[in-house]
Amino acid sequence: MDCPIGLCCLTGLFVFIHFYIISMLVSLMNFLITSLRTLVFQNSHEATSHWISQRVSSVVLVPLTVIFMITFVQNIGLGYEQNIMIYKSPTRAFLTFLFISLTLLHFKQGAQVVIEDYIHNNKINKFLLNMNTMFFWGTNFLSCFVLAKIVFEQNWS
Repeated sequence: MDCPIGLCCLTGLFVFIHFYIISMLVSLMNFLITSLRTLVFQNSHEATSHWISQRVSSVVLVPLTVIFMITFVQNIGLGYEQNIMIYKSPTRAFLTFLFISLTLLHFKQGAQVVIEDYIHNNKINKFLLNMNTMFFWGTNFLSCFVLAKIVFEQNWS
């Protein structure tokens, strides 16, 4: 059970970078939430708060997309079992869920704007807005359930 010093240092460096990235994302989210609260709760209209929340979700999605795409591209060509083993890590599963959830939120916000701007029939408008919301929550629930199932089955079975 020899462990080369280089491998230990590389593992430690990876863990440090991983937690550094997560702490930077948390700091960014705190800054954006504080800015959002300042802008939204100063007698702004619904459209203004919707516009700001779209911009915040866009800014947060930039680093999450980079992180997700780097790990996703590294796993292209691996089989089913290898991919399951990769996503059994709670941190990797959480970042994947966060990416999927924020992408769906950004999609929901954009689709809502399109529906509100271009669908003038009130019944169809309400129906499509409800379908948009149901799609958002249903897909979020499904992705959370699937990732949680992978993590729990692989770690505690």
